[in-house]
Amino acid sequence: MLDPMSMSQNGYNLIHEDGQAMLTARREFTRMIGAGRSKKLQAMLTMRSRRLESLTQERGYVTAQRHGGLQVISINAITGSENRADEFDREFYPMADHLEMRWARVAIAHLRGIKLPPIEVIRVGERYYVRDGHHRVSVARAFGIEDIDAVVIAYDTPREC
Repeated sequence: MLDPMSMSQNGYNLIHEDGQAMLTARREFTRMIGAGRSKKLQAMLTMRSRRLESLTQERGYVTAQRHGGLQVISINAITGSENRADEFDREFYPMADHLEMRWARVAIAHLRGIKLPPIEVIRVGERYYVRDGHHRVSVARAFGIEDIDAVVIAYDTPREC
């Protein structure tokens, strides 16, 4: 049986670890959103877009759908979003303050080594559009992760038919 002193110490350690993980996650979010805003300003000055591609731009070319299953894909192959193109830029820097708490929770899970569920993506040609998992992609990029587990739905384009 654990004595009250060790239980108290273990409880303190868990709270301390949670606090450190939250500080690290929030610090990283602040860095990411600041860098994203800075890049957006630079892009505006050079007349370049940093906007994340939207799947709605591709829909006219889609002819058939098939399930591609669970795959490991490169983070760099993800170029767009099915429905959240305004919340992240093309490098998945967060673009809105309201994303912080969810982003931080995902980052804390990453820092603790918790295996997160695969993201869901739609593949059109060689491009991947995130259906579910935008925060996971953003956190992965922030921490230098190059590949991510993804459930892939592949859409054939007229060129592939």
